[in-house]
Amino acid sequence: MSEIKRIQCLILLIIMLLPLSMAARAVPNNQESYAYRFIANLYELGERDALESEIRAFEAQYPHSHFRYNLRLIRANIMQEKGMHAEALDTFDKLLREKLDLGLRHQVYLSKAVSLLATKQYSEGILQLDLLENESKNPMLISRANLYRARTYRMLGQHYGALRYYQHLIDDDAREDVQYEYLESLLKLDKQSEAELFLNQMDEAYEDYVKSQITYCKYLLDNNRFEELTAHLESIKKYQSEPNMELIRLRLAFITNDYESAEEILTQTENSGDYFDYYQGLYLLNNDRIDEADELFIGLVRKGDAQLSVLAYLERIKILFKSEPQEAVRQLKAFMAQKQPVAYAQQLYTMSHFAYVSEDYSEALRYLALARGEADNRVLLSEIDYMIAQSWMRLERFSQAAESYNRYLNLYPDGDKRDASLFYLGYINFKSKDYKLAIAAFNDVIERYPQSEFAVSAEFYLAEIDFFQANYSLSVNAFMSLNEDLPENSFRQHVSLRIAQCYYYLENYPEALAWTEHLAESYDKYILWGHIRFNQTEYAFAIDAFEKAIRHADSDVQQKEIKSYLALTNYKLKRYDEASRLYLELYDGEESPDTFLYLSAKSAYAAGDFNLAYNLFEQFVDEFPESDLFLAVLTDMANVLFNMENYEDAFDTYQSVLSRFRNRIEFNPREQGLLAEVFTGIELSLMQLENSDIINELADSIDSYKSHYLRFELTYLVTRLYAQNEDWLDVLDRAERIRESFPEHESLDLNLLSAQGLIKLNEYDQADTLLSSLYGETKDVRALIYWAEIDLLFGDYDGALEKYITGLNEGYDEELWLLALKASQIADYQDFSIIWELGEEKGGRNADARLIYLPYLIESGKLREAKLLADLIIGENLDPFYHAQAFYSIGLIRYEQSFYVEAIKEFKKLSVLFPDYGELLSDGAYYSILSYLKIGAREEANMLFLDSAEILSEEHKESLSEMLGEER
Repeated sequence: MSEIKRIQCLILLIIMLLPLSMAARAVPNNQESYAYRFIANLYELGERDALESEIRAFEAQYPHSHFRYNLRLIRANIMQEKGMHAEALDTFDKLLREKLDLGLRHQVYLSKAVSLLATKQYSEGILQLDLLENESKNPMLISRANLYRARTYRMLGQHYGALRYYQHLIDDDAREDVQYEYLESLLKLDKQSEAELFLNQMDEAYEDYVKSQITYCKYLLDNNRFEELTAHLESIKKYQSEPNMELIRLRLAFITNDYESAEEILTQTENSGDYFDYYQGLYLLNNDRIDEADELFIGLVRKGDAQLSVLAYLERIKILFKSEPQEAVRQLKAFMAQKQPVAYAQQLYTMSHFAYVSEDYSEALRYLALARGEADNRVLLSEIDYMIAQSWMRLERFSQAAESYNRYLNLYPDGDKRDASLFYLGYINFKSKDYKLAIAAFNDVIERYPQSEFAVSAEFYLAEIDFFQANYSLSVNAFMSLNEDLPENSFRQHVSLRIAQCYYYLENYPEALAWTEHLAESYDKYILWGHIRFNQTEYAFAIDAFEKAIRHADSDVQQKEIKSYLALTNYKLKRYDEASRLYLELYDGEESPDTFLYLSAKSAYAAGDFNLAYNLFEQFVDEFPESDLFLAVLTDMANVLFNMENYEDAFDTYQSVLSRFRNRIEFNPREQGLLAEVFTGIELSLMQLENSDIINELADSIDSYKSHYLRFELTYLVTRLYAQNEDWLDVLDRAERIRESFPEHESLDLNLLSAQGLIKLNEYDQADTLLSSLYGETKDVRALIYWAEIDLLFGDYDGALEKYITGLNEGYDEELWLLALKASQIADYQDFSIIWELGEEKGGRNADARLIYLPYLIESGKLREAKLLADLIIGENLDPFYHAQAFYSIGLIRYEQSFYVEAIKEFKKLSVLFPDYGELLSDGAYYSILSYLKIGAREEANMLFLDSAEILSEEHKESLSEMLGEER
């Protein structure tokens, strides 16, 4: 007999043994009363064999006894004990049709509720308990009803509802034995502060006191709250040798890499068992005692429980991976193919580790995404999320990496990889030249984690940022400080190089030269040495340095760069023959010194040394103002300024080049190539500046150019800039001028700009006419897309879809297909199947297309097909955005299938795994509340509604408020 049934039966007997004056309409005689009491005592003593015959004898002797209903209840409870709930429920229903005394009727309510709950008829069982609560004032029955409610809600995962009824039991001091369950419910709801307060008030004599402490410690451990756990363990030190507490301490030690503590625990423990053997194996592994560790793991694989057996197997596979990686991967894949449900997240995580070590980062991400969906504790989740960020980093997908590092920092305030995540965020911003954010991240690492292995690297990159921003005084001080603490290694060599370069740019050539002496022989050392000597006009020493550099050059680019410096230095030494030879070797025989200097600057520019390139170009302008290359040099100076993000000076320099052609009418091919580069530079610079006044000034200057060609190019350039700034009236005006002044230059791109402007200015009839003509003449997809856009603006989905389908019949275009799918979706999936078939062969694996197709399948009732597609999206895509959509869709599919408990679980996964997608969380919360209402969990629905108030839309709130009001 289970504990719940035993207690229920005892309460039943108490009620049955109440004074007979309260239970009978007419007082039975003593023989009848004693016969009944004998049966009741047999029932209480559990003597079931004699019980049935006594009941039959009683019924034969007293067929009309007042106790006959009590006996039927005893029979029904015996059926209940045997699991014969259907038969018991039939008896309960028959009893409730009789005119029973209230005390007995209320006991039947309770017994019937027990069988209903045991047969998973949760709504009916809770309803039965509601009837009992509404009618009875018996505190013992109400307490028992509260216990069943609490444990039912707890079993269903409805912890808000469970907590409410546990609270009643705790407040009434009626159930000391539920203190542990109450604590567990608090922790399930992440009410840590309340759980800690309750635990501190708990009597140490309570039989589950140690178990409660263990559960609380495990909660802290699973939620990455390592500092709080360490402090709490210290406060309950006298229990630290309890086996489960020692296992928690061991797990904490291994998670935080505190192998010294792990050794102390394993050495001093008097406990033993499979889990202690497992941690002993991990300790041996850490000390490179591979064979001893493997022997322990072999034993655990054979005899350990299911979870431990899998974990030990994974450690063995990791050992094998070090010597035979391909075989390890093969064996693990074969093992996972058996679909062992135990520790499946750890299996996937191990596969991701193998892929990561093998530098197959895309495969690592695939396994990590799957592992994240299976993980059931925050420790493993934090490891997975950090590895996701690292994998994106290795793929040089810096945007996704930054998003993942930020997610780690937001989700795991106590995570042990926060220093690394902050550092890599700084590094990503450093690479993208967002130095402000990089500086903030690196400073965070240094201030918060001064003992971290990343602190020195953060200091290094802060010094690098100062170097790249030409803050050479700050940079050299930072590098000098780093240099004092660094061992002799390649990293220190780089620091010494930077110190020498800083002194060079500060024009402190003696110090720069002295620091080059700290450098090992290398290309960087000798090229810097050569530049120092060159700037000191010690050209002979510069020649020597460059010749040494050329012996250490390891690429053609470096070879050419050094030769150009050699040529320039020889020129300064008036060694024209040698300079010419080098120049001819590099540049196909041209000999003039201006060309050599020009090409030297070009080499520096190509190598990314913009400071040097600009200095050389500036030198060219000073020395060779009459050179045929002068305008090319000015253009390249503008290019350098653009690359140094000095857009205003770049624009002025480009315009300076252009103004020199103001009175020209004809141009040779070389000049046309130069002008094309100038036009591109002007456009890009003005796009960066976003200054409409400068654009207008350029527009006003167009008529001052005599060349028909220049006026057209400038007019078209200005038109594109106005479009970029969405100045559509100006776009249309300029386009019309082009048509009037340059009819021979009529182009599709120009007409598309005009059409776009007409749409933006609400001139839809003109735009429609223009686009209809353009598409008829060119069949260009862009014209069709703009044309259909007009229909969509007016809600004419028939017209838009007809155009999209027409275009797709002409040939597949991905953008057109996606637009058609989206338009069909907005139009309640009109012509959707036709559109899908037109692009499925070539675009069916497109992630965005799948996200449109998925709700179509759900809307169409093709739920099995929709579930398969959602699983494909999770398995094949790398972006968590698509995973979030898929998890939401799986929840919706379960809801549509009326699997409401499963739907709630899926929406819970969505909220835990993807907290950043607000709209999805809102819809998920909405359907979760509906699901709770569907299964009769009104309390849970109300609590979730209150907790979700901030994310639910106003429409959802209004709808749910109405439904919950009706429920009440």
